[in-house]
Amino acid sequence: MRKGVMIAVACLAAMVASAPVALGHGGPRGFDGPKGDRPAQHPFLVRGVVAGSATATGVQITVGQGWGRHAVDPAHPGKSVTVAIDAGTHIRKMGVASPTFADLKAGDRVWALVVVDRSAAPGTTPAADAIVDLGPATPQTVRFEIRGTVAANASQGGVTVNVLRADRDARTALAGATSVQVTLGSTTRIHKRGVGAATFADLKAGDRVDVVWRAPAGTALASLGAAAKVRDAGPPPPVPFEIRGVVAADAGQGVV
Repeated sequence: MRKGVMIAVACLAAMVASAPVALGHGGPRGFDGPKGDRPAQHPFLVRGVVAGSATATGVQITVGQGWGRHAVDPAHPGKSVTVAIDAGTHIRKMGVASPTFADLKAGDRVWALVVVDRSAAPGTTPAADAIVDLGPATPQTVRFEIRGTVAANASQGGVTVNVLRADRDARTALAGATSVQVTLGSTTRIHKRGVGAATFADLKAGDRVDVVWRAPAGTALASLGAAAKVRDAGPPPPVPFEIRGVVAADAGQGVV
C-alpha cells in the first residue's frame, strides 16, 4: 500500500508541475505568500474508489475514509461524487502505458486533483487536472496452517495429508474434514529436514508436515489453491519399547 501511495504522489506532483496551473506564491500547500496574497486557484484532492466505469466526461468516485476536516467539500468520506474529465485531464494508471478514461474501472483506487478558480461562481467545479489510478485494492490475506502426516507418497501435483492440528482459519476452511488434498504448484516452497533442495518426491508416507497457505479470511478449502509452503520434518522418531522383569530360566541362544 505504501508503494502505491508514493507512486500516486509522484505522478500527481509530476503532472501538476507540467500543467499550466497558477497556484500563487505558496503553491498548493500552505499558501504562504505575502500577507493578504491569495492564490488565484485552489487545489482539492479527492481520494477514493471508482464506483462505476468512467465516461469521456467524468468518473464517479466513492470518497475514502479518514479525511476528517480536510475532506474535499462536498466529498465527505463515504459519499459518492462525480469528478469531471475533459481533454486536459492527465490520466495515469499503474501498468498501463497510455491510459484513457476507459481504463478507470469500477473498484480501482484513484487520486484526483481538481483545481478551482477562486473567482468561479459558487458550485462551479472544473474537470480534474490529474487522475492517478492505483488499480484494484488487493484483499488482505491471512495465514492458513495445518499440521499432520503424509497419507501416501506425494505426486507432482499434490499430496494427501491427514490433519492432526489446524489454526483457526484453517479449521474453518476444513469444516470438520480430517484429511485434505494439498495442491503443490510451481510457487510452493518445499523444505525437508536433512534435504538440501527438496521436491514433491521427498514427501513420503508417514512424514510429519506443516502446510501453509495465504488467502483472504473465510476462503473455502477448495479455493485455497496451491500451498505457499510445505515443511517436512521426516518420519516420527522411533518409539522405545522397554520391559523389566526376572529371567525365568537360563537363556538359550537368542532367547531369554
